[in-house]
Amino acid sequence: MTHREFATLVYLANHPSWVFSAGQIYEEVWGEDGENCGTAVASVIGQIRRKLTPDMPKAGYIRTVLGSGYKFEVPQGIAE
Repeated sequence: MTHREFATLVYLANHPSWVFSAGQIYEEVWGEDGENCGTAVASVIGQIRRKLTPDMPKAGYIRTVLGSGYKFEVPQGIAE
């Protein structure tokens, strides 16, 4: 896992169920203004998903909240 992937995962996991916009994640992880983050966050989220759950990347720990951003969620059946 790259530094940015790990930092993004830690940031989301430290705030389970909180929804963060791509701009908020970019500002926290990259340390820069998130207004023009483009696809950087989406790309990192995709890489994390592929690495955590390679057989089912969309069924993993990071959920997309349409129109809002991303959140960390522990799948049902797994103890927190």
